[in-house]
Amino acid sequence: MKNIIFLSTIFLLFFLVEPIFAQESPITEFDIPTNGTFINPYAITAHNKDIWFTQRLNPSIVHFDTETSNFTTYHLYPPEERYFYQETLQMWGITVGPDGMIWFTDATENKIRTLDPETGEFNEFLQLEDDSLPWDLKFDNEGTLWFTEFGRSFLTSVQINDVNSLTEYRIPSNISSPSYFEFDKDGNIWLVESGPGILTKFDTYTHEFTQFILPSDGVGSETVNPIGLAIDNDGNIWYSQFRTSLIGKLNPNTNEITEYATGTLTAGTYQIISDNAGNIWTTQFRADRLIKISPQTNSISEFKIPTDNTFTQTLTSDSNGNIWFVERNENKIGFFNSQIPEPTNIIFDSNRIVVSRPQSTTTQFNLFSEIDVFFLARGNERVTGILDGITVEFTPSHSDPSAKTIVSYSVQAARNLPTGITHLTIGAATMDLSYYTGSFVEVEISTGLTDPIFLIGTSLCVLSAIIMLRKSGF
Repeated sequence: MKNIIFLSTIFLLFFLVEPIFAQESPITEFDIPTNGTFINPYAITAHNKDIWFTQRLNPSIVHFDTETSNFTTYHLYPPEERYFYQETLQMWGITVGPDGMIWFTDATENKIRTLDPETGEFNEFLQLEDDSLPWDLKFDNEGTLWFTEFGRSFLTSVQINDVNSLTEYRIPSNISSPSYFEFDKDGNIWLVESGPGILTKFDTYTHEFTQFILPSDGVGSETVNPIGLAIDNDGNIWYSQFRTSLIGKLNPNTNEITEYATGTLTAGTYQIISDNAGNIWTTQFRADRLIKISPQTNSISEFKIPTDNTFTQTLTSDSNGNIWFVERNENKIGFFNSQIPEPTNIIFDSNRIVVSRPQSTTTQFNLFSEIDVFFLARGNERVTGILDGITVEFTPSHSDPSAKTIVSYSVQAARNLPTGITHLTIGAATMDLSYYTGSFVEVEISTGLTDPIFLIGTSLCVLSAIIMLRKSGF
């Protein structure tokens, strides 16, 4: 009950308090020229100093010049035909090929298409079978084009100079619904199966699939519905869960899967990418959030997009590590300047603590913040943010600006909490939750000496020993 009251208070403050972090925001938004119409921008990619994205209504490819902030629109159909194409064309993936062409998927018409940016000419490269629904597409280091077929559960390759080289690899699951994928350093392909909630590795040499079932359930007992996938510099596989606020990590060396909490229940965590420094970025389209995870420091930061109701789903990283994203509902693209330092810095004594239930363990972190923040702990249960069976208390509870603060926090486990490893997200947030920064903390729950379960177990062992000794004649 205390947790529910606390979270209710925080969400009330979200609507009453002016955004503190907004004045320091590293985010810039650019209005897409639309003549007042809704154009539904979706897939986005960065190449050198150019940004390219798809518009699904009045289908087109748009170029954004980062130096001049000018938009150039290339319409897929000529003016006399656009009337017949006012419905959404599902262009889910876009990339710049080694030939300089813009390559994109057309799931509505089951095609792979290209745009020549020099001439503005569109071409149909591939016509796929009905219900293929091509989603993501990428080129490997040898120039082979790969893409996922969301509708028919295939991972497909083709040489761009020979359409007859098309090869489809059937993913083992019945209805796998593959969406985004990435190449690892060995040339393997990792993809998410959104339908059954599985991560899958495809060996491009042996053509074998290896599947990893995700550990958590979705809200309402639905599948977790993973959608995005990224790989960090150490080769760990990160994925985003569409139906929950959890972000997961698979260590391919140990096959261990760890899931971490983010800030908003059922926020719609969507595409996930890595930047050139190995940081992991994702979006939460129902919460208007950008999320950054730094695997090297085990830290997480969350940033509120200045505009509300953006429905931000897709994002990309440029060569400088800056993040570009699409605001579908607001006809905007956004820019996150990663060179601007965050206003709050937290250094933990340890990212791992041991708690003997029902006792508590106290540890601390050092904090320096240029803004007012309070301290917040989150659990990794599927109802994100509720610390089920764990109580966390901070001393002090908040920090004043420009003050270096040593913060102690105690973690106590309830008697009925199962032993084993659980994960918390410990950090600091502005009162309106427009900014949050913290770290993932591993908590090992053990049985303490005063735990009734321990005492009963010990008593039974002693009693059994006495009975055995008496039967033996001692």
